[in-house]
Amino acid sequence: MKKIYKFLLTIVFLSSCSSNDNLGLSTDKVVGSWSLISQIIDGKETITDCAKQTIFTFQADRVLTQTFYSIFNNGCNAGPQIVSNWFYSGNSQYRIESTNGTLRSLEFIFTKNNTKFSLEEADSNGQIIVSVFVKII
Repeated sequence: MKKIYKFLLTIVFLSSCSSNDNLGLSTDKVVGSWSLISQIIDGKETITDCAKQTIFTFQADRVLTQTFYSIFNNGCNAGPQIVSNWFYSGNSQYRIESTNGTLRSLEFIFTKNNTKFSLEEADSNGQIIVSVFVKII
């Protein structure tokens, strides 16, 4: 009888676990959709109204979807959506890993009750770019 009881208890325990349990899903403050509101390159504001439509969406399952907007053929157009993985490394450091294996490590500075963040990086020409995002969802 004890074996049957243990077996039934094991079945109940296993059936109570959902398929999403223990996947390490994040409740990080970066989770949500963010709109680009400012971009400063070498000390000069460069953002256009079109570029302000750029959206980064950080999902709880650590998938990052980026949609950049730019002026092309006299219109504001979305470029191809970029899908990457993101990881929190601690001390405001985030790693963004693209599907081709490129890894970028960035410091996100959160302000305004974690509804705004900025990040700084250098482009391939050595120019310093400061991007500021505001949470929209």
